[in-house]
Amino acid sequence: MTNYVSSEIGIVIPTKNRPTQINNLLKSLVDQNLKFGQIIIVYNGDDISAVINKYNKLLNIELYKSDLAGQLVQRNFGILKLSSSIKLVALFDDDIVVEKNAFQSIIDFISANDNCAGVSFNIVNQPSEKYSPIKYIMGLTGKGPGLVLRSGLTTSNVNVDKNVKTQWLCGGATVWKKEILSKYRHKDIITKWAIAEDLIFSFPIGKLHPLYVCADAHVRHEHVNDYVLAKHEKYHGYNQTIWMYYFVRQNQELSRAMFFYTLTIRMLGKLVRGVVKVDIKSIYSAEGLFKGMCICIKSILLNGNIEDVLNEN
Repeated sequence: MTNYVSSEIGIVIPTKNRPTQINNLLKSLVDQNLKFGQIIIVYNGDDISAVINKYNKLLNIELYKSDLAGQLVQRNFGILKLSSSIKLVALFDDDIVVEKNAFQSIIDFISANDNCAGVSFNIVNQPSEKYSPIKYIMGLTGKGPGLVLRSGLTTSNVNVDKNVKTQWLCGGATVWKKEILSKYRHKDIITKWAIAEDLIFSFPIGKLHPLYVCADAHVRHEHVNDYVLAKHEKYHGYNQTIWMYYFVRQNQELSRAMFFYTLTIRMLGKLVRGVVKVDIKSIYSAEGLFKGMCICIKSILLNGNIEDVLNEN
C-alpha cells in the first residue's frame, strides 16, 4: 500500500477563452484545503493572467500559452511540464468544479488500491444511465456502468452510487498514476473538438491495468455549449461519427459491422424524432451522422487513413 499525499499531485488543465470557468475550477481547488504539487494551465486564445493572478498566493500555478489550439495538444504540453516529484496526475477540463473533500477521497482510494492505474471523479450533476431492455436487444447499451460495447458505444460511468471498476475513464476529471501517462501518450491530433478522446486513450490501458470511478469523489461538470445554433448539431454528429469510427479501427476486438449497424439505428432514430416532433436539431444531427458515415465508408473503399480526416476537422 502506497500512501500518497497531495503534494505529489500535479493538475493539468487545457483551456481556451473560458476565464469564468477557470476561476470556478481554481476556487474549488482552493476549497479542497490541500497543498498540490503543481497546477499547470495551458491556454490558447485570450490571455487569462488576470484570473490566475488572483490565485498565485493560494495555489502553485504555472501558466503557459500554447500557439496551437486543441485539447490534446495543450494537455500533452502540460504533462511534459510536470516535475519529477509528481506521482499522480489529475487531468481536468476547464468546466469542472470539484466538490468538498473530493481530492482527499481520490487520494485515499488510490492509496488503498495499489493496482489502480487511473480513477475518475464522480460527476454527480449528470443523470446516470438507466438500463433499457429494448436498447440492450438493439445493441445500443449494456448491463452496468463503464462498459465498451463491440460497436464502440459505451455505457455511462457518471453519478455512480458505489465504486465501479470500468473499461474506460472520463478524460476531463480523472487522476492517473504518472508512470502510466509516461508510458502511454495520446497522439497530438489537432482538432477543434476531440470527442471520444478519453475513450480512445483509456480503453487500451484498461485492458492491461484496472480503472475505477470513485463514488465519493464528487465533481460537477458545468458544461459550456460552444455550439449554440441548431446547425451545429450537424457538426456534432459528423465529428462524433468520425472519432468513434477511429476508435473502433484502433481496437481489433471491436466490430466495424456493429459500428455501422448502431450508427444507422441512431441516425434513423434522430431523423424520425426530427420529423415527428418538428425538431430541427435532431434533423441536423441525423444529417451529420450520415455525412460522417459516408466519410467512414469512403475511407474503407479507398483504403484511406481516417486519422487524416481528424486532423483536418
